[in-house]
Amino acid sequence: MSKFEITGSVQPKNNTFYVVLNLKSEDGRRKPKWIPTGLPIRGNKTKAKEVLRQLIQEYTEQSQTQASSALQAADIDFMDYLRSWLNKKRSTLQELTVNTYKGLIEGKINRYFTPLGLKLSEVTDDHIETFFQHLYDDGVTANTVLHYYSVLQTAFRDATRKKKNKLIAVNPMDDVDRPGGDVYQAAFYSRSGQER
Repeated sequence: MSKFEITGSVQPKNNTFYVVLNLKSEDGRRKPKWIPTGLPIRGNKTKAKEVLRQLIQEYTEQSQTQASSALQAADIDFMDYLRSWLNKKRSTLQELTVNTYKGLIEGKINRYFTPLGLKLSEVTDDHIETFFQHLYDDGVTANTVLHYYSVLQTAFRDATRKKKNKLIAVNPMDDVDRPGGDVYQAAFYSRSGQER
């Protein structure tokens, strides 16, 4: 990944100087940001250039701090991330859903992943597929495995979203096949059962 250098220029507009910073948008394109200096054009070009240097420095430090905090967040323990994620999602989910997710996270997910001691950035599709196989081996039904899949899929999707302070680059769930659900077996009444 190449480092994006913040550049800029001083531009006259409406008889005042503006600083135009070349920032990077979420999709990686150059995004100019116009910031008024409040300085009139006449006799203030040197002052406007000094404001430009200060703003470039501020924005560079800010972007480095964000990148650093994202790297530190990726070093978070996987189970701590799941608990934190559920806590943040609490306001958007029904209480019953929150309690169900909490039971899944604190139950079998916790018992399986805690001894592994994985960081969020270390979890791979192999870990997750092995976890699902462990669930099947414990006699968990396919529909219940789908619930675990849903929780992990959503948690990892949120960890890879750009708008939500992207924590990891790749979603390990992208390479995990969705488990098949149980096939419903309908029970039909016999003639004698209908007559009762």
